[in-house]
Amino acid sequence: MRLVFRQSLISMVLMSWISTSHAEVLINEVMIDPDGADGTNEWMELCNNGEDDVDVSGWLVQSAGTPPFADKYEIPSGTVIPTGGYLLLGPGTFNNSFQNGGSATDGVRILDPSSGWTDTLLYDAPNGNGLPDDISDPSVGPFAPDPAQDNTLARQVDCTEVNNDGSDFIETSDVTPGAGNIFSGTGGGTTCENTILTGVVINEVLYDADGSDSGREWVELHNTMTEDVDVSGWMVQVAGSSFSTKGTLPENTIIPAGSYYIVGGEQAADDLGYSPNFVVSWSLGNAGSNIDGVRLLDCNEVILDTVLYGTAENSEGLEDDNGANPTSFAPKATNGQTLGRVPNGEDTNQSGNDFAVLPFPTPWTANDAETTCDGELSVKINEFMPNPHTVLSDGTEISDDEGREWVELYNSSGNQIDLTGWKLQWGGNPSYSGGEVILPAGTMIDGNGYLLVGGEYVENADVITPLGNDFDMTLASSNADGLRLLHCGPGVADTVIYGPSEDGIANNPDELLDDTEAIATSSAPKPQEGQSIARLVDGQDSNQSGADFVVSDQNTPGSANPEIVCGEGDFQIKINEIIPNPDGTDSGQEWVELFNAGEDSVRMDGWSIETASSSWSSRGIIPAETVLDPGEFYLIGEDEVPSEVADLILDGSLNLGNASTGVDGVRLVNCLGGVEDTLLYGDLMALPDEDEGLFDDLGNESFAIMPDSGLSVGRTPDGVDTDYNTTDFSTNLTPTPKAPNEVPSGEEGDTGTDTEIPKQGCGRGPEPTAGDPNKCSHVSDVSPLMWMTALLMVWRRRD
Repeated sequence: MRLVFRQSLISMVLMSWISTSHAEVLINEVMIDPDGADGTNEWMELCNNGEDDVDVSGWLVQSAGTPPFADKYEIPSGTVIPTGGYLLLGPGTFNNSFQNGGSATDGVRILDPSSGWTDTLLYDAPNGNGLPDDISDPSVGPFAPDPAQDNTLARQVDCTEVNNDGSDFIETSDVTPGAGNIFSGTGGGTTCENTILTGVVINEVLYDADGSDSGREWVELHNTMTEDVDVSGWMVQVAGSSFSTKGTLPENTIIPAGSYYIVGGEQAADDLGYSPNFVVSWSLGNAGSNIDGVRLLDCNEVILDTVLYGTAENSEGLEDDNGANPTSFAPKATNGQTLGRVPNGEDTNQSGNDFAVLPFPTPWTANDAETTCDGELSVKINEFMPNPHTVLSDGTEISDDEGREWVELYNSSGNQIDLTGWKLQWGGNPSYSGGEVILPAGTMIDGNGYLLVGGEYVENADVITPLGNDFDMTLASSNADGLRLLHCGPGVADTVIYGPSEDGIANNPDELLDDTEAIATSSAPKPQEGQSIARLVDGQDSNQSGADFVVSDQNTPGSANPEIVCGEGDFQIKINEIIPNPDGTDSGQEWVELFNAGEDSVRMDGWSIETASSSWSSRGIIPAETVLDPGEFYLIGEDEVPSEVADLILDGSLNLGNASTGVDGVRLVNCLGGVEDTLLYGDLMALPDEDEGLFDDLGNESFAIMPDSGLSVGRTPDGVDTDYNTTDFSTNLTPTPKAPNEVPSGEEGDTGTDTEIPKQGCGRGPEPTAGDPNKCSHVSDVSPLMWMTALLMVWRRRD
């Protein structure tokens, strides 16, 4: 066995000079020049050849092209390499790239700062920069070769230091991250005489990849033994209706003790990060209408392990390790999930007992490995922009989202957190297949700090996503969509569901899950172009998106969200006057005036103005800390409305319709989604269309009369509200922005009595005193035009 050979070699060669426990930890394999971005895809494997576990907390990984060696990574506290074990510092670990050789010697090393002990690998020649190795300064070699792209440098005798220089390493395409080094033509055997019938199991299976399955399926084998196992000539078989061999492991294939070996398709590397140990062409069944399976045979065709999976019938009579008529089946996995043994490696020959669905694959790693990481409870999605609206300095408007979408994260803890390898995923389905952004090595977020991840055109982004590989978040056009943050466990750190809702319940037919792993029923509002979705309070998370988030016109990427006090206004704030058809071009000149008709001041943080011709759309968000006192006016205008008049100037358009085909509307919605006030308006002879779904605050179709060009429609007197638009509003008023409305000729302005004008709206305020005007009644001082309109509406209904 290879283990015996390694122990003998250590005894004969190493014992004469190994004097400390540090020498037990070695660099065993390094990916210097991966296929893809170097910094993101490089990795290093360490091993422990000693008889005791070694704590490597605080050890440094360093690299050099010219002296001195520079730090690339500090191993986290609590990291221990067990005796005979391996530590994989995987893709995304390092904060900058290794040198790729090419014209001179480069190097990597590990350093224990407490003792100064190092293990150094120098590669390529000549050593013109005088880099030191562990024996001489400068090193005279020999040096390891300069590896070709996607090959590694690996110790030719696994985890063994022979010459203490680069000659210990060879270049190989037999990549084995996190496991012992295996090379074609070395070790192993060609017979099955000593086959071990137990100990190597099928440990994890991916048969239904997220997206196309072709070439991306894989099976993980695990050697649970304390000795290496020669698996040359062993066969992996898959079954739909019957088992057939899809891969025969090549000669001299060894799975080291405790290690993992993956058999997979050519495209599996796209998901795994590096190529399977053995590449095959196959198709695993997805257990659609029948139980499917995978099994492992030795080179004598003895069945060693079987997993049957699915929720359908075993109509084809597939057998498991107990023989015919099995009754125990692993569950059905979908959309990138895997089936894995839990506990890891345990085999009772009952697939249903041994296997569970793993929401996140764990290739080359124990299935019950730790799935948490630092910061998973404190780092949250704090604000994001799924539909940007950009206006350049010359006034040019850009609607193209590419390179302009962004996501802001917030760390509510006081500690800096490493976000290397964390992912942002988005989409309209439970697998979030719309796309993902992986945070690169060295990405840090400060304690109580913000991290801005954005495209190339996002100013001050901390992490820039390149064009073609940046955000392309969905817009929740008809159903809820989602954005989620995955931590390094891996696991879900935070989820935001956003989009349309009805009666406070998310429109979520695709059954996206929230952070409680339940089907989301709460959603953040659907944003319009240029509006972000932002937390009410930075980092505060109830796991209910509708309670935690609002849409905001005050975009604050990379900084604190405005403090929003969200609440209802007790229906005191009224839409008091609008000008839907200004003289000349409407665009840029339309405005809506609000009026506080109550006796208390009202905060309008996050309230929105919505307009509609056939359906309601948000046109503007009122900023945080906006307060309207009793009797005060508040004007929302487009960009050509003078700033000395408008309290809020919108980037976009109010899009007030001109009631050309029916009835149009404008309404005020509080930050909880409740409608505070509604105004419908149309031509004198307009007939509302029930299919449009535009109703007044009583659920009826009363509407004010559309004014002529340049004139307004407004409440007379200011703030009057019976919830009957035809009664409350007069038309063709002389516009009076942020001032009392002028009563039209023929109407009384001040009744001269103590009679209270209804301002609560029907069904909203306290019950009236007997004899006083009812909040659902009509006031007596209605203009002849209004009465004519009401009569015409009755006449048309009767007709």
